Amino acid sequence: HFVPEGWRTFYGKNGKVYYILPNGKKLPSRRSALNYMVSNGFPTEYTEAIRPFLYLEGWEDNDSLPRKWKTKCVKNGFKFMKRIFMTENGDRIETIAQTVRYMESSGLYSNLEM
Repeated sequence: HFVPEGWRTFYGKNGKVYYILPNGKKLPSRRSALNYMVSNGFPTEYTEAIRPFLYLEGWEDNDSLPRKWKTKCVKNGFKFMKRIFMTENGDRIETIAQTVRYMESSGLYSNLEM
């Protein structure tokens, strides 16, 4: 898996990967690492290198979503599952309604994409 220069990784007892930045900050997932890289202006080759490994955390492509967006199902309470979304920047969005609001407010998406 991809790790930027100077970063480290370790795996928790549950097999979850954590990214450790040179300053000691811990990022709890590949999605968080992607979000950090985008937010902090890392080169595109870094963000594109981590994307192929997001499936290891359950993130999937979906033809109904904009390019580079992903989705996955997570537990919502004891019995139920819900679908969450990840933007191209690695932002996590919890509901379909929040996803639509995000798309509308950004001005980057067509009505067809929404």
